[in-house]
Amino acid sequence: MQYLNLFAHLFVNCLGTVILGLSNYIQQLCASPTIQDVSEGFQNRGDIQFGSNSPSAVFKLGQKSLTALWIGLLVTSLPLHLTLNGITGFAAKSVEATRTAYFLNQTNLLTPVQLSWTNVSSSDCASLLIASRAHVVSFDNITIVVHNDISSAALTYYNGTGEEYYATQSDLIYCLVNEIISECQLTLRWFPLLMADVAIVAKAIMVSFAIRRHSHFKKQQFITVGDMIVLAARHPELRQFLPDTGPSKGAVFDGPYAPRRIPWRKTLGRYDILVAVSWWISSVGVLALGIVAWEEVVGGISLPLSFRRFGLGTEDPATTLASGTTGRPFQIGPPFPAQVIWANLPQVWLTIGYLTWNNMIGRIWLEKEWRSYYLKRKLPRVSYNSRQPGVRSARWLQLPYWLTGLLMSISIFLHWLVSQTLFVVEIYFSDPSISSVFHLHYSPLAIIFVGMICVILVLGITIYYFIPVKTWMPLMTGSAKVVFESCFKLTTLPRTGIGWGDISMGNERCAGFAAVVGQMAEGVRYPGQINEEYSSQWEYPHMTDFDTEPLVRKKEKKGPRGRK
Repeated sequence: MQYLNLFAHLFVNCLGTVILGLSNYIQQLCASPTIQDVSEGFQNRGDIQFGSNSPSAVFKLGQKSLTALWIGLLVTSLPLHLTLNGITGFAAKSVEATRTAYFLNQTNLLTPVQLSWTNVSSSDCASLLIASRAHVVSFDNITIVVHNDISSAALTYYNGTGEEYYATQSDLIYCLVNEIISECQLTLRWFPLLMADVAIVAKAIMVSFAIRRHSHFKKQQFITVGDMIVLAARHPELRQFLPDTGPSKGAVFDGPYAPRRIPWRKTLGRYDILVAVSWWISSVGVLALGIVAWEEVVGGISLPLSFRRFGLGTEDPATTLASGTTGRPFQIGPPFPAQVIWANLPQVWLTIGYLTWNNMIGRIWLEKEWRSYYLKRKLPRVSYNSRQPGVRSARWLQLPYWLTGLLMSISIFLHWLVSQTLFVVEIYFSDPSISSVFHLHYSPLAIIFVGMICVILVLGITIYYFIPVKTWMPLMTGSAKVVFESCFKLTTLPRTGIGWGDISMGNERCAGFAAVVGQMAEGVRYPGQINEEYSSQWEYPHMTDFDTEPLVRKKEKKGPRGRK
């Protein structure tokens, strides 16, 4: 039943990840600009961002209904996080065991013992007594023989009137147990299921109404680099709304051109550094919390026994945080719904971290796709179904399917593992008039695993952020203005595709997209005038001389001292 419980939680986390992924997909469509949004963004702010599912992206569109839909999808995700893993759970039947008095030395054992009872070792007896502090599931009678030199606290505990003491192997001589087969169930809980259903139905209603009625979803949205390139090529009139830059002259670089090494963190926003710091603090904190919790509950217990008692999916009284009704040694505590919400609070923490992480990876991939056009002829990838020449259709937004599948698999595994850090166990009784007892437990081993995996992921993505990557193209960072500046010579989309590079013609030095492009020239200005670059080749022998005829971009061989 323990493994069935783990599998059930894995199954509900698969469903939850798919539902939340679809919700995130619609949220990104809310944040994606239409042609009207691009025009207004150029006129009012000089630029507009695309390709990210961030709150600022949807807020800057200025449509209150879209903002309300985006927030509504976010809010309806909260009940799913707080109740999804409480839908299914583990339940065990408690036995009304007979507590007998302890006996000092074997000579005082006057009560006859049935031959069918099992004589267990002192260590197993101590573990059995500790495990039965909250409830008894595996025996209906236990008789113990203790040493006569044990402490008064131990005597009080073994006599059934004290709960602060824990049984130890050194107290016991031997132990007789009338063992029974324990009963347990995998339960389906109505309250978390109802809350999750309400959240899913609310999402479905909002999305169905928005897609059918809202004007934003009846227009084409521009999400990918290819989308924006196609928009710039087919609607060149939008360039007139760009801020006081005069006639378009291609990609703009500050100072003499030189390829740069730019780390991926430059593609992120100004608040992403704070997000990364919070990742480090929370992941290291979770790992430290798990280690401390493990030391507190395990103590001097042997490693095999500690994994058996405190492994994934195990329920032990030593890891109980709260009980929902009176049950030794617990008092009346929070009701079951409150315990479910409490147990699923870590899911909210994980989802916030995962969504910000996914958003960062999406923006990095957007920049990676942008840089892939340098000197490589390819058809722009659009996010909509199009049979027009010069483009290729791909229905994924910012991340390819293989990467989306990988990230979703990581999300499912982490959500499942986090569901084992805090969980609710139900204890029911043979007498139907006695209400069930709900215990909130934590697993120190699961907390350690979550902390270790999060630290590894954060370390890996942090290293990747700071790796300098050589690029010959301007930093785009989701700016529609940068894309439009590079598309100023695109009047049509060739069937053979386009590339990005040097597209200088005549006396004009410029760079951008075209059907045929050449390598960028170092040490010159883009955009600029070729006749103003230098007065003599003898002064700049390091520069590359280019033929400025249209679409001819091959380096010529140099003679001595740089002369042709």
